[in-house]
Order: sequence, then C-alpha cells, then structure tokens
Amino acid sequence: MNEICKTDNWKYAIEDIKAIIVEQGFISRLAFIKMKWLVGERICSDPLLLNHKKELAEELNVSTIEITRCINWYLWTKNKYNINSFEELEDKIDKNLSWHKIVNNLLPAPKDEQDLSEEKRLALMTETSRIRKIYKTLVRIQQENQFKSVEEFLDYLVVTYRIDVNKNY
Repeated sequence: MNEICKTDNWKYAIEDIKAIIVEQGFISRLAFIKMKWLVGERICSDPLLLNHKKELAEELNVSTIEITRCINWYLWTKNKYNINSFEELEDKIDKNLSWHKIVNNLLPAPKDEQDLSEEKRLALMTETSRIRKIYKTLVRIQQENQFKSVEEFLDYLVVTYRIDVNKNY
C-alpha cells in the first residue's frame, strides 16, 4: 500500500466518499420507492384508473403486474402504518430498503403473477434472476443433503431451470 494511503487525510477522504455513496444510494432508492407509492396512491384515488389497469399499463408502457405492485405497496403501507402521505412513512423506512426487497419480501405476489405456470415464470426470468434462483436452490439442497452426487444435482438444475448446456453464459 502506498504511503499516502496511510495518512489521516486519505482515510478521512475515503470515509467521506463512502458516506456519500451510502447516503446518496439511500436517497435514490427512497425516491424510486416514493415514486411507486405515489403511482399507487394516484391509481387508488381514481376508479377509472383502478378499473382499467390493463389499459393503464399499456399507456405507461409497464406491465399490469407492476401497476398492481404499486397499488399493493400503497395499500400495504396505508394499512400497516395508518398513514396519509409518503412523508409519514419516510421515518419508518430502513436505509437498506429497495423496490426489489419490497416486491420480494413485503408484498403479496400480484394475482397475474400467481396465475403464471412455473414454465411461464421461468421463461420471463432474466439470466441474473435465474442464477439467483439456482443459487438459492443450491443452498437449500446443500442444507437438506438431497442429492447423492454433484452430477445428480447438476442434472436436476439443467432440467428444472431449462439450462442450455451448450450456451456460453
């Protein structure tokens, strides 16, 4: 390590930059979460929008599932915290909260998403989300000692997640 990296000024500058990254990351995630909440609030305040989610989704160029998630986020927070504005919710939000965590850990799956077969759900998954799902499966299976060999496990992954073994990922 360079001598300059050992100075107090260097350490202070690094800590300052880390704090900026953490704080601004939180602010950007909070703005995104707020946007989703406000969209849900606006849709819930207008029966025309609420009763025509499919058409609304097409106009906004988003999925009906995403529209439903915004609505569920708004309703979930209103019911859980008895709030009337997003500002009342801001103090209750953890700095690590993200839209991904809200969708996957807090909200129920939208009906449209629940109706998808496992095959359709897998087809819609991105490569990254497939890899995450495979990793979680690997950890669970490892804990359960479900397979007798690595080959047996790999065969299971190929069939379950429709992995093209000839494709370069």
